[in-house]
Amino acid sequence: MRRRLPFFLAALLYTFTLTAPGFAQVAGQVGGVPGPDAVYLNDNNVIRGTLTEVVVGDHVTIQLQNGQTARIVWSYVARIDRNGVPQSMVATPTPPVFAPAAPPPAPSLGSATVFIEGANVTLEQLNGSKWVRVCEAPCGKSLSLDSTYQITGDGIRSSRGFSLRGNAGERVVLDVAPASSGSYVAGIVLLSVGIPLLLIGPYVLAAAKAVETGSSTNTTAGQATGWAMLGAGAVGTVMGLILFFSNTHTGVDQRVDPAAGKAADAGKRLPIWTDLASSRPSVVAGSTPFLFPVFEQRF
Repeated sequence: MRRRLPFFLAALLYTFTLTAPGFAQVAGQVGGVPGPDAVYLNDNNVIRGTLTEVVVGDHVTIQLQNGQTARIVWSYVARIDRNGVPQSMVATPTPPVFAPAAPPPAPSLGSATVFIEGANVTLEQLNGSKWVRVCEAPCGKSLSLDSTYQITGDGIRSSRGFSLRGNAGERVVLDVAPASSGSYVAGIVLLSVGIPLLLIGPYVLAAAKAVETGSSTNTTAGQATGWAMLGAGAVGTVMGLILFFSNTHTGVDQRVDPAAGKAADAGKRLPIWTDLASSRPSVVAGSTPFLFPVFEQRF
């Protein structure tokens, strides 16, 4: 036993030497080692180091003096100091984000009664991104002055979008000049034929002139062909331009007839009849009067 005692003491001293740095390290994490920041726990322990993350209500992350990182659940935290200054334990509310107020809607212009003259067409109103049919000629409906309209119909080109030019309560008359879809297509065809003929005709004439040394009959025929191509090309191009540009869109002219309502009301007035018998002269006593009613008509 005496021989083993020195060996046991030596082993105990060696074990203490190995575990002493571990105790010192724990003391550096929890206890009185100074640090810039500190987390006070509910069990009166303090963890010192450098705060790297504070999520109020969730957790706190602090870097210890030995370089390690400790993540502490929020329910265990009693207080937090940053550089010796106590930090708030309540989450800062996020200020509400208010959307900018929408501008007030523009005041309505009212409505006017619309009549269509000149063709059997359809009036359409722009609703969002779609055109909606509102009436057929001659219409006679009260329509909003705030909307956009167009004229359409079978076999005609649509008009450009337009607004009603009038005031509330007035009568707006639309004079329609239809643009033919067939004429529009015919203009394109004439242009597609006439322009090439105008371009090819000069080359045919030049070729006929270049072969004048040959047969005069062939030269004359070539020149005639070239001039015919130039003439047909010129006529086709001119007619094509006229048909194309005159039928691009249906034309719409507007006129306002504010007195139409008054004229219509005036036509409904009835004659007034007045009985003038009450204004006849007095009858002389003893005489036999011959009386008959007299009426007066006034307009």
